[in-house]
Formats: sequence, C-alpha cells, structure tokens
Amino acid sequence: MTDRIPCKNPTCTSTILPQTAVRTGGYCMPCVQAQKKREHDEYIRNNKKIVNAFAGLNDPVAMLKLVHQPRKFDVLIDWTPCPVPTDLLYQQLSPDQAQQMADYATERFVSGEYQHAQEICLCLAAFTQANLDAYLREWISYNDLDSYSCLPFHRAPTDVRDALLKQVEIDADNRNFILQCLAWIGDDIVIEHFSQWRKNPPPWRSSLYIAPEEYAHVAGWELTAEGQRRNLYLSQCFHLEKKSTGSSEVFLVAGERGDTCPNCALPLTNLFDIEPKAIGLNGNARLVMTPTY
Repeated sequence: MTDRIPCKNPTCTSTILPQTAVRTGGYCMPCVQAQKKREHDEYIRNNKKIVNAFAGLNDPVAMLKLVHQPRKFDVLIDWTPCPVPTDLLYQQLSPDQAQQMADYATERFVSGEYQHAQEICLCLAAFTQANLDAYLREWISYNDLDSYSCLPFHRAPTDVRDALLKQVEIDADNRNFILQCLAWIGDDIVIEHFSQWRKNPPPWRSSLYIAPEEYAHVAGWELTAEGQRRNLYLSQCFHLEKKSTGSSEVFLVAGERGDTCPNCALPLTNLFDIEPKAIGLNGNARLVMTPTY
C-alpha cells in the first residue's frame, strides 16, 4: 500500500499520494484550487475597469438603446448603470422620439433580435402612446408568437385583431398566446367572440386548460352573464411615493403577516395594505402574496 504524505500547507490536514505531490508541488488539490482562485481574484481586482457608456449622453433615445443593448458578460468590466430609471426615460420621450423607438424595435425584430425587440415594445406600450402597428404586424407574421407579455396588443389595429381571430381557429401551437393577445385587445368584436365561444364552445375548446372566455382575466376583465365586459381593476390610478409623514397607517407596503398560504404553505406577506378612505374609496383593500423563489 502506497504511503500518503501530508499536504505542504501547514493549516491543511489532508494527505496526498506521492505522485500527486510531484505534480502539485506537495499540495493537495483543494489547496491548489484555492490558490488558483486567489490568484484569479487578485488578477480581476488589479485589472477590472469601470465602463460608463452613458457618459456625456442626454438624448433619451440614445440612452434607451444602450439600456436595452444586450451585453456579453465580461468579468473584467463593471458597467455603470443608466443614471435615469428606464421608466422615466420612456416618459421623457416626445411623440417623435417614442416613434423612433417603435421603429427601432421593429427593425430589431425583423433582424431576428426577438427578445431585444419585445423588451422595447413592452416598455413603449407601458409608458408611451407610440404607434406599434408595424411592430405588431411583424410579430403576428412570425411562426412562434410566444412572448412573456401580450400587453402591447392592448391597442392593436383592427387588421391585427382580425388576423388573430382567424389564426386562433387553425393555429394550435400558438392558440394559448393568441387568446391572451385577444384578451388584451378586448374591444367589442373580441367581446362578441368570447361571448359566442362561451355559448357555443369551438371544436378546439378541448385543447385548452380553461375556457376561451376565461382568457379575459389575463387582461383584467371578465364577461358578465349578459355577455358584456366588466373590468376587474380600478380605472383611477395613484402614483406611489415614499414620504416621511410620521404615520404608516394609511399605506403599508410588504408587511409581514405571520401566517402561511393554505395551498403551498409559504409565508404570506401583505404586498399592499391600504386605508381606502385616505384615497377617497370605501371598504378595505389588501393584496396578499407569497414570495417567489
């Protein structure tokens, strides 16, 4: 049996084979790897650069293009974040600038940068009134319609709506996404189709996990018993600002509860706990959630 020898590191209690000692200079592999990591970390500390791509920029369009530009990870570069929050940059856009970003998103989509384009389009839909018609027409012509959000379709043109209503009948692969898009469009024609599908389920109903009309919930509305649209949200919005009022009773954010969800057993949190009379409403308002992992 080959005798093992102690590692040369005086703080290490490991033993190694003689042939390993020849290869590593007398150190065990964990010590060798720890030394390589220290050398690697030291090299990074000595050579890392801070790069501020936003230095000298004040054009919101140019800044937003940089915000959305995919960057290849480089351990030797620390990218300085944009000095202006993305939502504020979009809100600063003039109508012409917003349209420039919409055209840019369309160009990126056509060139195959689908995720890049979808991120921009989603922000434009959320924070501007840019015309996204050209982008949406390109989007629905693409074979794989899936996306992480259908929100941009909430102001789609009628030709896009009509194309989706035709496609949903034949496109089994994208049907789930198409129904979500239609829900976000949510105009009288879509409401009529959802109502008809509830009365007379289409042949493809069995391919869905939920009824077609229930996709309306994705966009925050539902069909009434009479087949009309009923919104499931308040039409009046309030901007949330943190202020030192000396009182935290009117509006509490992320408050601990101490109980757990009866379904998943995760701890519950009051995401928002509002005293409605403070904002001119009646009743109670509390939004409860579990953490995501």
